[in-house]
Amino acid sequence: MIMINHKCIIIILITLLQGCQLFEADRRSYSESGIADEGLLINFREHHKDSKDSDPELFLDLQTKEIFKCANYRIDYKKRSKDTSIEIRLLGIDIGPFCLTAFGPAYAHISFPDVAGKKELVIMDGDLRDRYEIYITDTRVDITPIDVSFTETGRTRYYRKP
Repeated sequence: MIMINHKCIIIILITLLQGCQLFEADRRSYSESGIADEGLLINFREHHKDSKDSDPELFLDLQTKEIFKCANYRIDYKKRSKDTSIEIRLLGIDIGPFCLTAFGPAYAHISFPDVAGKKELVIMDGDLRDRYEIYITDTRVDITPIDVSFTETGRTRYYRKP
């Protein structure tokens, strides 16, 4: 059996946390524009919120193309739903109370209305405004770009879980 000295554990922890800024002083925060300067990826997915026995919920995932020094950056947004459209206004990027030192994009997971039919999705970043047509059925989600400048989608069709 290997005996680990408490001093060794402390030295290892200090070494690992040396690059970690747990309470980062220069928290990056934007207001109203410039959130997606390098672009934004959008995707749809289904997720069982409570358990595997519950019906899956539909989510819109937003992810910056920019890679940040903290893995837990979040995209702050405001969602407004109308009968035939959904507007997502990007408000800022926030890391919360601490920084996880793995590199990664900022992201948001947005609950999306799971109602069959056609909807317009509008994503706004300051004065920029991208528009998509979303068509939802029980078996798939189709996404068609209408007018896009800073967002892109990985796929134009997402198959849903039966």
